[in-house]
Amino acid sequence: MRQPKPIKYLPLILLFLLSAQIVAANAIDDLKTDSDVLNLLVKLDTNFLSHGKPYIEILPTNKLIPTLKCGDVARQWDVKTWEKVDFNLDSLTDLLVTVKNGESAYVYAIIDNGHGALKLLRLSRGCSGDCQMAKPIVIDNKQMLLFYSQKFRFDGNRFDFTKKVEQIDTLIYLYDDFTEFSSKPANYDVKSIFIKTTGCYGTCPIFQLTVFADGNAVYNADQYNPKAGNFKGIISGDKVSQLFSLVNYIDIKKLKDDYEVSWSDDQTAYIKIEFSDGSVKAVNDYGMIGTFGLSNLYSLLFDLRNTERWTPTNTYKFNIPPVKLSH
Repeated sequence: MRQPKPIKYLPLILLFLLSAQIVAANAIDDLKTDSDVLNLLVKLDTNFLSHGKPYIEILPTNKLIPTLKCGDVARQWDVKTWEKVDFNLDSLTDLLVTVKNGESAYVYAIIDNGHGALKLLRLSRGCSGDCQMAKPIVIDNKQMLLFYSQKFRFDGNRFDFTKKVEQIDTLIYLYDDFTEFSSKPANYDVKSIFIKTTGCYGTCPIFQLTVFADGNAVYNADQYNPKAGNFKGIISGDKVSQLFSLVNYIDIKKLKDDYEVSWSDDQTAYIKIEFSDGSVKAVNDYGMIGTFGLSNLYSLLFDLRNTERWTPTNTYKFNIPPVKLSH
């Protein structure tokens, strides 16, 4: 009877399997202490460092809650400083974390995109130190996120800085970011998406970009972009589909025409969507945080400046719409 030969590569196979298991257990799985979470944050974004030391804090939950300035709502919601969650149900662990920065608290999410790629997202809106907090929740077997905030009352013409209103958004992770959950997205036939941005007190990118349904795109880069000039390009079908699907998911026709924040010197995004039936929806968003879905759309459009191949051209000029330069 022939004896089985020794498996020459068995040690290598075992080493490979062990390595695969280590990769599967991501950096978030290993988090055990507040210090571990802080170290991960500064590793992902060195902007959390000042002179080589973190300027943010990860507080124990009982010390964080008073910082949130949310009255008793944070206790009622049982808000935690950080929680491990699988936001996109891909069997990889994500993280929801609230950091203390001076007298303010800010909410972030860290999404594991696999193969060691972690994406840091800021959920807190604007730069205010007012109450903002988040709590994971499962609805109809979908992982959601409740986001609570308080805003100054706006009567359509001006802000009333003596009164605040509560707002609770139910968010879901879609299209690489969080957006308001929709149980019944629209089904518009989108023809094109146009975005124009203004400057701000700083280095906000000033550009104009149009993406057409067939993937053709034109792009004018003014200041604070990877390159300046007029360009044309072809956007991949997957990215066009993602953009147009998001427009439908947020049912953009039902959004307000104008949004604005209560502070000054911020950036404006002007969005114009053309539909195949000839209708048009335009949104003027001073501060660019009108809704989570709109912010998601802006982010996808901003990314195209870096991810696509743009060819210089002098044959296209934009019809520039009026936008609000400052508040």
